[in-house]
Amino acid sequence: MVKVSHFICIVYTIWLLNPHLSMEKCVTLHMVFRSTYNPTDEI
Repeated sequence: MVKVSHFICIVYTIWLLNPHLSMEKCVTLHMVFRSTYNPTDEI
């Protein structure tokens, strides 16, 4: 299973490569990822 920290790095990298993406979208993806793969994980 992918670690949350790895996911954050991936999202951040995607955001840097695609500056047109909004940070809100990245946060939403992060929340979806957390709720799907790490329902009890806390940041």
